[in-house]
Amino acid sequence: MATWRKIHALVLPALLAAALLAARDDETIESVAQRIRETTIAIPPSRPFLIDLSREVANLTRTYHYSRRGIDRAISQEWFDQYFDLIDRNRNFLLQTDIDDFKSARDVIGVQVYRQGRIDFAFDVYERLLQRIKQWAVYAADHINDDFDFTVDEHMPINPDKLPRAQTMAELEEAWRKQLKNALLVLEIERLEREASQAENPVPEGGENLPVEPEADPRLVVLKRYDRYLARRLEVEAIEIVEMFLTSLTHIYDPHSAYMAPATSEDFNIDMRLSLTGIGARLTSDDGYVTITEILTGGPAERDGRLKPDDRIVAVAQDGEPPEDVVDKPLNKVVQKIRGEKGTKVFLTVVDKQTGVRTIVDIVRDVVKLEDQAAKSELREVDLPTETPARAKVAVISLPSFYRDFGGAAQGGDFSSSGNDIRRLIDEAGGTGLGGLILDLRRNGGGSLDEAIAIAGLFFGEGPVVQVREIDDRKKTRFDQDPTVAYEGPLVVLVDKTSASASEIVAAALQDYRRAVIVGDSSTHGKGTVQQKMDLDAAMQRKPAYAGEKAGALKLTLAKYYRVTGGSTQLRGVVPDIILPSYTDHMELGEANIPHAMEWDEIQPARFACDVDVTPYLPELAKRSAERRAGHPEFQRLVADIAHYAERRQRKTVPLNLEARKKLIQEEKEWGRKLREARQASKNRRDRKTGKTDEEQEEDVLGQVEDLMLEEAIAVLGDLIALQRDPAFKAVAVAREVGGLEKELQ
Repeated sequence: MATWRKIHALVLPALLAAALLAARDDETIESVAQRIRETTIAIPPSRPFLIDLSREVANLTRTYHYSRRGIDRAISQEWFDQYFDLIDRNRNFLLQTDIDDFKSARDVIGVQVYRQGRIDFAFDVYERLLQRIKQWAVYAADHINDDFDFTVDEHMPINPDKLPRAQTMAELEEAWRKQLKNALLVLEIERLEREASQAENPVPEGGENLPVEPEADPRLVVLKRYDRYLARRLEVEAIEIVEMFLTSLTHIYDPHSAYMAPATSEDFNIDMRLSLTGIGARLTSDDGYVTITEILTGGPAERDGRLKPDDRIVAVAQDGEPPEDVVDKPLNKVVQKIRGEKGTKVFLTVVDKQTGVRTIVDIVRDVVKLEDQAAKSELREVDLPTETPARAKVAVISLPSFYRDFGGAAQGGDFSSSGNDIRRLIDEAGGTGLGGLILDLRRNGGGSLDEAIAIAGLFFGEGPVVQVREIDDRKKTRFDQDPTVAYEGPLVVLVDKTSASASEIVAAALQDYRRAVIVGDSSTHGKGTVQQKMDLDAAMQRKPAYAGEKAGALKLTLAKYYRVTGGSTQLRGVVPDIILPSYTDHMELGEANIPHAMEWDEIQPARFACDVDVTPYLPELAKRSAERRAGHPEFQRLVADIAHYAERRQRKTVPLNLEARKKLIQEEKEWGRKLREARQASKNRRDRKTGKTDEEQEEDVLGQVEDLMLEEAIAVLGDLIALQRDPAFKAVAVAREVGGLEKELQ
């Protein structure tokens, strides 16, 4: 009975939700189709405030952005192209001839905005887009009752943004036909899944009262989606058009710079504090989709394990209610629907960005537990590969973020600090008595720069940690000024593709000081830029006519980070000394995959001295790691799975054949399970020490997989301990250290 309850409490409502997208009224296909055909296209007019705002943003961008690029003809051309890409990224609506109609503006947009105060181009283009969107909806109304054959072998592109734009209406309508067929196919598969679930788990008489509503006509469901999408796009405000237009300018300079209209500014990146009240995920708006950018450690989404970065949220439902389509809705309004009271359930309809596979994820809202955001330590023992059997006590310290209570720090006394916590954990683990230590920075997206400097300095004496170059070429070197060292022994730093910003600063410093062996994915994230948010209200309200007007904010890249050896962490990230196989190498993660990302460069290195040098041990450590993994069955299975996954990522289309699509969905669910296990392995390890019910512990045992990356990092640490204790290798290390110091001092 418990199993039955769980299935019906979680699975069946989620499946039912997918079928309840139609409104609970008497609307018909005919009435919706008529409303679509009668829709009038109109856009809001521009006004002087928006013109002056555009000039201000253009001026600030060209003046203060790190690259110092003026708004010249080349910028105008890129701006022209970027605006079309931003408003119609998936090439669903605009023909190439539509773009050609505006080509006279391509060389002069910058002059029109910055010097002449003209932004009519942005509004004229958006009006053309709305006209095409109406044609798209009318096409659906005209063809919704066509006889779509799901038995023919036909495919639809996964990434239309990588294809050329349609040249003719016939080409565009063929793409629209496949989109319409795909929408109906998805609902047909969901209906079959629902029937299969009900057949396998029939609700007994007197059982749980699940909300059951009449089955919606899938054609009406789909047509109403088209109708709602058209209606929402017509609700656009003038400031939203300007926001898209100006953001297309700032994105040319780099992807982290953006103009934010007042509503967007208020919800800037759904910052950490606000994210703690919902599902525990950072969200952004990307081409009309609410997209997950990060899963927060300790939050409901991480504990659930089904959501991942790049997933697109296309519908949101409250418990017991039908889902609401949220494609192209403002980010702040979608977030309001996802947030809610602690303990309540929200259903998210999620689409995998690469495959288009649709899944419904039910999550119980909760807060991100602050204790789960804090650094944690686990003591382990490792067998040393020595002639005489020996073991060493090692500590694994996991750091989810570089946190710091700035308010408490300003007031003095005790305050929350990741650096202080790690120093304490090292002391509690035995300090200098430890045989070795692993600093786990996986899934750590960054945080306080001050904490990054302090944490790096725990492992070497005072010295430079990171260099910062600002817009005027001024260079600042940030030092750890604490001469004390919390731990001097063998050290391994574990990273992955999501280790970013402050994580990369720490990993780079410990690698450059030759202090630690870096282990992990092929590289870290590669974000080496610094942004600042500029409030625009004061600047715009200098004119009396604009008093009380809200102007939003401009987020600009003003500086870059550089390693103490001179190279930037931008784009390249930190390349580990020992690279382990990873799914992320075949995902579109990392700065290098983002259009218009700033280039890697280098500056003069800082002067620093190395008290420890792990360099002589690296070739032997890499050799032993490769041999160990080659003989490890689980690692070999992982390598095979990753290779298969890489092949699947090359898929460019999805089938519109029912049986082929069902097979694909099943395969994707299996791959999703493997990816969840890979992501949650270290979380499961942490959870083993927490108090759980018998049922939860049983589920952990069934779903837990070995954290292969961590286990290999511990094995590498064991090798490092043994090699540093070996007199022959130690002599080589000392000679290398002396030579290195002499070179540094020259």
